[in-house]
Amino acid sequence: MHARTALQFPLVPILAFLGAMLVAAPALGQDFPSRPLRMITPFATGGASDVVARIVAEKMAVSLGQSVVVENRVGAGGAIAMEAVARAEPDGYTVGFTSSSALVVVPLTKPTLTYPRELKPVSHLCNVPIIMVTRATLPVSTVSELVNLAKNNPGKLNYGSSGIGGLPHVMGENFNNIAGIRLFHVPYKGDSQEITALLSGDLDTAFLATASVTSLIESGKLRGLAIAGTERAPDLPQIPTFAEAGYPESSVDTFYGLVIASATPQSIVDRIANAAIDAVRTPEVRERMRKLNVIPVGTGSAEFADVIRKNTVAWSRVIGVMDLKDLAQ
Repeated sequence: MHARTALQFPLVPILAFLGAMLVAAPALGQDFPSRPLRMITPFATGGASDVVARIVAEKMAVSLGQSVVVENRVGAGGAIAMEAVARAEPDGYTVGFTSSSALVVVPLTKPTLTYPRELKPVSHLCNVPIIMVTRATLPVSTVSELVNLAKNNPGKLNYGSSGIGGLPHVMGENFNNIAGIRLFHVPYKGDSQEITALLSGDLDTAFLATASVTSLIESGKLRGLAIAGTERAPDLPQIPTFAEAGYPESSVDTFYGLVIASATPQSIVDRIANAAIDAVRTPEVRERMRKLNVIPVGTGSAEFADVIRKNTVAWSRVIGVMDLKDLAQ
């Protein structure tokens, strides 16, 4: 992999929508909502991310007085789902449940995507610790042991991701650069396929949401090496962060949040944001999230815009020293 010394891709598509998002809009949609909403998500049905979306949607429906129907549109690292949200009527009846990967990382690796500037933030729902796991039969129990094994067996170990150009893929390539190793990338269509490959021994390691693998780690079927966030996962306190394991460059928080078509009146955006905040702050939802090793947040549009901005800066630095041709493998 050939390192880059400076950013060589445009950040405007990622950041353009942030500057204007707080401009006041006319007080429209005073009767909103008068019919059900749909929440488009890039995650496959039944996975941990889908479960979080449905938990939030269920509780938001109580505040809004209308049902919130989750619609799964998987593919292209989340771009299919986010483009659908960006193209939707800006009337508040279509929102997107998104992630750091779909909203920030994928557009940075594919600068031709235009949807980031066609969306505006609604609410920062939660942070999701990503964990590096290995198959139980791999003879390592720490990050350093994995690095040593990879260096002693060049080209023989692999890592999986949920899609080319997505957050787990970039995390894997970033870790290769930081550690000076070459784990070969194997893309899958979702967490469930990766987990199956890990359990069967076809895959050596992967970056996955802790919610997807906590029970498998606790049962010994998979082994957790490090958390790729700034704090340990609530129900996996024994597993260190990458910073604690000696690789601080691999510690970046990831988020889930809601976005909406950029032309949506701010009064409607605020109505949806308030419902989302109320949902996340209820003890029931917070407890359900924590059982999934998801860290509840619950903030509004302006705060979420700041989180997106900081994630964009952090991931642009990572991707800026990568050869983007390698992300197409």
